[in-house]
Amino acid sequence: RILHLAMDDCIVITNGQTESLRFDPAQSYMISYGIDSQSCNKFSVKSLGKIASSSASEVLEAFVSSGAIPAANAELFVASKQLDECTQAGIRRSFCQQARKAGKNGIFVFHFTGHGVKFSIDKESISMGLAPADFSMSKDTLITASILNDWLQESRCEATKIFLIDTCYAGRLVKALEAFATISRLYVMCGCAANESTIALGRLGYSTFSYFLSRSIDYNVYTIQDNARNCVFPMGDIYDDCKRLSLALSSLLVTVINHQALASCSIHAKLAYVDNFDAGYSDVQTDSSAGRLDSVARLYDSNRPAPILHDQCESWLSEKFEVGEPIDLLHRRNLLAGGVLDAAMCSMMYSIAAIQSLVNPQVTKQEPNMFVSALEHWADKIDQFIDIEPLSKSEIEAALVFYMAGIGGADVRVFEGLMCKIASQESDVVRASVRADGTLDEVLVDSGVKDLPQLVKWVPLEEEDLVLAE
Repeated sequence: RILHLAMDDCIVITNGQTESLRFDPAQSYMISYGIDSQSCNKFSVKSLGKIASSSASEVLEAFVSSGAIPAANAELFVASKQLDECTQAGIRRSFCQQARKAGKNGIFVFHFTGHGVKFSIDKESISMGLAPADFSMSKDTLITASILNDWLQESRCEATKIFLIDTCYAGRLVKALEAFATISRLYVMCGCAANESTIALGRLGYSTFSYFLSRSIDYNVYTIQDNARNCVFPMGDIYDDCKRLSLALSSLLVTVINHQALASCSIHAKLAYVDNFDAGYSDVQTDSSAGRLDSVARLYDSNRPAPILHDQCESWLSEKFEVGEPIDLLHRRNLLAGGVLDAAMCSMMYSIAAIQSLVNPQVTKQEPNMFVSALEHWADKIDQFIDIEPLSKSEIEAALVFYMAGIGGADVRVFEGLMCKIASQESDVVRASVRADGTLDEVLVDSGVKDLPQLVKWVPLEEEDLVLAE
């Protein structure tokens, strides 16, 4: 009945096709919501900004450009521009209108990018809902599985339905949808599992899930010319491809808890991914050859010590560039450019700092040259895959911001001299990188170095955040 696709698992409960969908684009409709701002004063501080609106637009464009949905049949609503259409009532109105139009031989696509909020059903059960633009800290203002079911019944949608949920705890919504026997021919793909928070890196400019979902649609969807012009949407292939790419990038952003975790292969990435980290702990240090980027080498302070990466950190870094590993996978898909390349660099700087802080905390926190060494190692390895231009001031600043965040509690004053040196770099004009699809990649987030970034833009909301309606 429902094909549930989440980043941690694939649960099939369906009496229809699960591998590929074949449908008539002319009978197909889509609606995509980017909840980038919140109208409630208590919740407005958690507004997601441009990442949410860009993600909603990117996925809709992938469906249109692939031929799956005609442009005239696709609607995009962004809260900061169309607030009324992104409230609970507004979403109900446009959802039902589009679902009602979709024909029996077509598809109806519902894509939602924003916040997901957990709430208690009773003492033992927890569910979640989607937060519209007018979410007011009450579960009554959420879009729950029950409400989505009501909307589907109200619209009498006969088409095959595809829900794409890009929020925290998205997998929990699917578990709730499974309880409704009235729903049929529904496919749900989620950006994360029931207990996970989805991830978005500012340097990428999109949520990881929505960005790679759009690339997977571009890569896998095709049309066939027969008596009725059909489109083939290989759901299983799209899911597998999206999952591989999402995990490849997210695995570059790791969390290290203690030395035991370091030695027991349990360094965890931010999206249900366990790194195959080299077991065993050693105090032996290694260093690789000098990086090839003069823009990095010029940052060294010759009056200070020149620390080298710990062997555990070097091992982790080297592994990510091996055949079949994340960098190689992204490179083979021609995605290692623009925002993806920036996000990979910043994520790996964060992770190197996290590992170094565990194995050599004093040097990592007090020695600015440690950052330069880390960036030089990264540049040397990435240069073996692609030819990259000298890093711009903006890119180096972003790398330093993520590095300091990876340290955890970094003293900004320690890095003031390095910041000044970065600011004086000759290459202070932000270059426009050409993305794999031939378009220019803009710098979407101005990464100043005074304030540490929020790496995960989707801030998970817990039960205590809700003021339940009486």
